[in-house]
This record gives sequence, C-alpha cells and structure tokens, in this order.
Amino acid sequence: MNYFKYGGIIALLSLWGLLTVCSQPQILKSIKKLTPSETFVTTNWNSNNGLPQNTVNRICRDKNGIIWMATYGGLVRFDGTKFKTFSVRNYPELSSDRIYNIYADRRNQLWISSELGKIIIYDGKKFRDLTHKFRSNFNVANNFVEDSRGNVYIKTDSTL
Repeated sequence: MNYFKYGGIIALLSLWGLLTVCSQPQILKSIKKLTPSETFVTTNWNSNNGLPQNTVNRICRDKNGIIWMATYGGLVRFDGTKFKTFSVRNYPELSSDRIYNIYADRRNQLWISSELGKIIIYDGKKFRDLTHKFRSNFNVANNFVEDSRGNVYIKTDSTL
C-alpha cells in the first residue's frame, strides 16, 4: 500500500513536471528576444577614461541635462562628453572627496552629502556649507527629497 501512495505522489510530480516543461515554450514565445539595437549606444566609463575612481554612490541629472555623480574621489560633473571632478584639492569647501549623496533641486542647486556628515549646496558657482544650520549631529545624509513648494528634506542616519 505504501508503494501505491508513493507511486501516486511520483506520478503527480511527473505529471506536474511534464506540464511545466510543455507549457514553457508557450510562455517563452511571448517574451521578446533582446538583441543589440542601433538606437541605443552603451558606453562604460571608469577611472581609465574620466572618473576619479570606480565607485559611484549616487547619480542625478540637473535641469540643464548635466549628469552629476557622487564618488569616493570627489563630485563629478559629466556633460555627455567630458568629466570634471570637484575635489578638495581644487574646492576646499567640500572638506572631503568622499561624496556620499547628491540631489539636484528645482532651483538647479546641487545638494551634496559627504561622509564627514557635511551638507553642502552648489549653485553652479560656489559651494556653501550648510551643516551648521542643523541642530542634530549625524554622520551622513542618506537621502534628499523635495516637496511641491520647493522645501528640501534630508534623511540622515539619525533623523529626518
């Protein structure tokens, strides 16, 4: 009797497997095959061709279409052709090359967070450190978000 019980289970599993295998070609037919496209170009950038180093923590785009990257080698600006790195060597206001997070607000200001817990705004001309305006101590700003009125909120490792 145990043989029948286990035989029935094996038969059901076999039937399930057969149905699964037989139905897969129908499912796979509905999936579009991915092929290289002439309309999209993929390029990899790294420290050999423009980035200060190969770790990119955050990426954002400003209203002018400029791509900004937070890296451990500084703040990076990319216009689609050239990279420009903003580092402590050239911009001491940053106070650290280890940029953790960035955000472009509706006024096209760049909000920057470093691993030193600094909050810095870049208006396209100069950097301003806003860290002293915050009451609480924090190590890093994890996220920036903007409401419909243009107020920017900062989520840190300790508070909002």
